[in-house]
Amino acid sequence: MSLLTHIVLAQASHGGLLLEHPPERGWPHLDLRGLTDQHLLALFAVLLPPGAARAMDDTEVGFAHIPASEPTAPVGPWVMLLPDALTALLADLDPAAIAQAVARWRKSALPPPPEPWPADALHTLLTELQPMAQLVQASRGTDPLQLFLRVDIPDQKPVSGHRR
Repeated sequence: MSLLTHIVLAQASHGGLLLEHPPERGWPHLDLRGLTDQHLLALFAVLLPPGAARAMDDTEVGFAHIPASEPTAPVGPWVMLLPDALTALLADLDPAAIAQAVARWRKSALPPPPEPWPADALHTLLTELQPMAQLVQASRGTDPLQLFLRVDIPDQKPVSGHRR
């Protein structure tokens, strides 16, 4: 089963309604198929400076998966909320930090899933997420945004409306 993943921003003031950025307006080349929450957890390790240790609290163990479908038919799409800590790390990236993270990803035994995610795809993901994460960080004092990845199963009918 193939999955399609889109980068999504949401505003808390809109009751959690997702504000999708239409693919034709950006990221048409970003292929996130095969990316899992385990890969994103592993991303913490490569974004932290070498030798830095970070304790994760109970709220950060795993990513919040939010079914965007009706409860009676939970077949997808699924929405993956990126934790604030990861969003903050992404916002601080510059091209050199992205290159270092990709190099560490290539050398690392991570991610834990049996199918590693390609380093070239990671470079594209970080390059695309960095400005989005900066928007999220800049919105903290006004109308806060949150960063999500939305995963669709192409065989499924589109769902009208999204909830958190």
